Amino acid sequence: MKYLSLFSGVGGFELGVGDQHECIGFSEIDKYATQVYKKHFNHKEYGDITKINAKELPDFDLLVGGFPDDWTAEGVDGSISDTQRYKMMGNAVTVNVIRDIIKKLL
Repeated sequence: MKYLSLFSGVGGFELGVGDQHECIGFSEIDKYATQVYKKHFNHKEYGDITKINAKELPDFDLLVGGFPDDWTAEGVDGSISDTQRYKMMGNAVTVNVIRDIIKKLL
């Protein structure tokens, strides 16, 4: 199975699937996470998701994505409200790109 990894972080999903499936590429904007990812995986880097042209992606079967680390890590002391957490989670999805990718899959 071929998959596209969005909001990839350091590659947690990739560690989980190992060599069982083929990653066609990844998207991550954090420069340090990208450095770690590239040290462990030789996958095509697409960079910022807002700059991906879904029509130019190779075919794939599965779309995977991570959530922002600070969605749960920060604000444990109450400094981030539940409403703000939900907004941060919602911002993890770039609607136009996801919509184009779904159209490609269909």
